[in-house]
Amino acid sequence: MIRKYSPNKVKNGTRYILMRGEYLQFSVSVHYYQYLIGMLFIILGLPKRSDANVGSVFHRILIEHLDEVNDPGFNSEGRTASNKETYLYSFADDIVLLYLEGFLLQSHIKRIRSANDGEVRGVIYELTLAASFVRLGYKIKWLTDESQPEFTAIKDSIAIDVEAKRRNRHNSSDEEYKLTREIRAFRANFKNALTKTRTNKYLVCLDSDLPPAASFDLKDLYEAMSKEFGSNDLKDTAILMTNYGFEYLPDGQNYANSSLVIKDKNSIDDEVLEALIRSINADMPDAVSQEWPIN
Repeated sequence: MIRKYSPNKVKNGTRYILMRGEYLQFSVSVHYYQYLIGMLFIILGLPKRSDANVGSVFHRILIEHLDEVNDPGFNSEGRTASNKETYLYSFADDIVLLYLEGFLLQSHIKRIRSANDGEVRGVIYELTLAASFVRLGYKIKWLTDESQPEFTAIKDSIAIDVEAKRRNRHNSSDEEYKLTREIRAFRANFKNALTKTRTNKYLVCLDSDLPPAASFDLKDLYEAMSKEFGSNDLKDTAILMTNYGFEYLPDGQNYANSSLVIKDKNSIDDEVLEALIRSINADMPDAVSQEWPIN
């Protein structure tokens, strides 16, 4: 488990959540997911009800969640979070981590609050990748010039320029899945990524916006991607393909997620990429629990 949560415990009817070296005290009835959502509201501001209709998928899920938590059985012990809730809590955890470490910009908050679904989906993916690096001990330097990648991840002598490109499947989710169209979109995104000015080893993250799935289930896509990019001169670049469309995963269906790496032999070390993939896909804790151990 690489995802590092704020250590918290229950004692004498009080829940203690450690944040930046100090324990915050809550009622024992306050669960970890409530802490995350509460922090999300503090950082981003409360959503408007109108966002459920005109905002992004993320806004709709958040507003639906606010209605669901009023159900008397929502906080029942042992309850399993739905896939949409896990998506929401995971992103809240990423936002809280970046905020507390000082790596969340006002421009990110503005983009998350946008009514443009594609804008919101894009920044969520960028922040997910940044938080995954931070959990591994990296510092994040955001690159705000559009001619540059999204950010540089820095740890000791390692510096990695990271570009994030996510397919926006929301407006075309009813269209028939066509492999040729997918490859064409990835080709265009990668071509655009190669135009970015970078000074360090380069990682291009391409997200399919498909529900998390095992490599066997995505065999045709992975084989086509390997054929498309594997024989090309990647110019010391590594490609990481992810599948982060959690909001499309039906409730009750467990996911076994997978990723695809295509890289130049002189690019990022395998160990670094393997650790990053584990950090991206790290599990969340149970939505409802009376007690967690202190890390």
